[in-house]
Amino acid sequence: MTHRDYDPTKPDRPVNHPGEPDPTQDRIAYRHGNYVTQHDWDTDRTLTTTIVSVLESVPEVSLREGDPLCEAVDPEALDALCRHGDTALDVEVRFSYQNCSVLVSADGTVAVQPGLGRPTH
Repeated sequence: MTHRDYDPTKPDRPVNHPGEPDPTQDRIAYRHGNYVTQHDWDTDRTLTTTIVSVLESVPEVSLREGDPLCEAVDPEALDALCRHGDTALDVEVRFSYQNCSVLVSADGTVAVQPGLGRPTH
């Protein structure tokens, strides 16, 4: 299975190829119509990189076409808000990008739902 293969009849399954050797790849799951991963705040990897990884897994999204992600959300402001957000207060940021709803929360959850629906996790 490649990261672009998915089967909506399977509610919770990895989207990444199981044999991918790159440990920096996000483990992206397809759950209830959302592409979901968990950002690791303890690495040097940026939150924007994690978001882009999830967006690349969505067949309806083409990062090479359309507006850059930075026109939909300010990456530095998003990182500052979520990184320093209080997870007890459930800090969540939602924005639209290429007909998808993107949810980022202070606990590191990144969820993308095609079709502008509200991501659930």
